[in-house]
Amino acid sequence: MKKALILGCSHALGSEMYKEPGFELPSKYLHTDEYGADHSYPVQIARHLGYTAFNHAIAGGSNDAMYRIFSEQLAELCANDIVIACWTGANRTEVFYEHESRWLPISPGDPHINQIETSSVMLQGKCILPKIKHYTEFENYERQWTLYQSNQGYHNKIKNILALNMLAQARSIPVININSFWPISYLWPATINWAVPDWDFIKFCEEKLFPKTAWGHYFRPAHEAFAQYVLTNLAG
Repeated sequence: MKKALILGCSHALGSEMYKEPGFELPSKYLHTDEYGADHSYPVQIARHLGYTAFNHAIAGGSNDAMYRIFSEQLAELCANDIVIACWTGANRTEVFYEHESRWLPISPGDPHINQIETSSVMLQGKCILPKIKHYTEFENYERQWTLYQSNQGYHNKIKNILALNMLAQARSIPVININSFWPISYLWPATINWAVPDWDFIKFCEEKLFPKTAWGHYFRPAHEAFAQYVLTNLAG
């Protein structure tokens, strides 16, 4: 089995895809966001290329989280596998939450303060209703961090991209690099192969006028169209 390790944020996770008008959740999915995680654009790219998709994206995910998860999963990868890295905003990070021994995303917008449980589709876990302990303290810390980092972060994005690609290259593992949003691919060496130099996922969807949710997430047709766009660039 050829594996595709998928990394990214809520867009790579297909968040809120189930909110498309007229949508009915197939019975095999136990959680609404499992459907999106099984049909997001990187999953479609992986399957079209003949790989089994393993979606490790997380809502509110950061480039710090992407590199951490990649390093954790590296031992499970071989030269027949690939990584699909859907790089996200530079003004994001994560913090270790010792009460549950897990990492919590830090990003602008809605705080990620729910507990999680395991999922066979959302491999970093799916959110459930109970909030974490001491969530008010975490919310305050998140607000302070994003306030000071809102106009910084390019170095954060670049170092994660370079580190992941160089480590994968050393193991002969191909990486498909995609800008989910906040693209800065013009800043690094030509040795890194970018699949989509012209459009990131958000710009593509905006240019094509795809409908979106109040939180800025897109439905399955947008993911399908962007996946085809990436595949066309890869073929070229």
